[in-house]
Amino acid sequence: MDVNPANATIPPELNNPLWQYALTLWSDPAIEQVCLALQERGWSVTRILCACWLSSLGRRYEREPELVSRWRQQVTQPLRSLRQSLCKDDTTVANLRNRVASAELEAERIELAVAYSELQADSEATDTVPDAVIWSNLHTAAPNHDIDADARELMTVLIQHLPPQAADNAEGTAPCAG
Repeated sequence: MDVNPANATIPPELNNPLWQYALTLWSDPAIEQVCLALQERGWSVTRILCACWLSSLGRRYEREPELVSRWRQQVTQPLRSLRQSLCKDDTTVANLRNRVASAELEAERIELAVAYSELQADSEATDTVPDAVIWSNLHTAAPNHDIDADARELMTVLIQHLPPQAADNAEGTAPCAG
């Protein structure tokens, strides 16, 4: 798969298990709120969703695939920046802002499709207990693997709201160092 988003061959599976998992998580207002709070702190929501999804499968999130990072940097983030630069209260640009928001969502969906395609073969199953897997995966998802007390608190809330298969026994103390 070409790593240049402009030339990338996008996997045809836009409606894949990772996308469905993301939709399920996003339907919980607490998870949405935590993900957006972490995003404001420099986290990637896609990384968070991938980390949680892999945890639900008992798999490690070792690293983000390069194509996913490049797609986010060259496509998703510029759309997000453009949307955020357009005033929410300006009726003159409301239609444009809505279209950019739709394009941003579609870019995120493609980003998750690429992640799904790449992560299926790239992650390893683990025999580690679920609480260690989710904490380890979220630690990997953290920007520069840096987690302060506030981020750890948000991670705890996130884990508490995950569907049972991803959150089994994950309500303990974070095993990762801050």
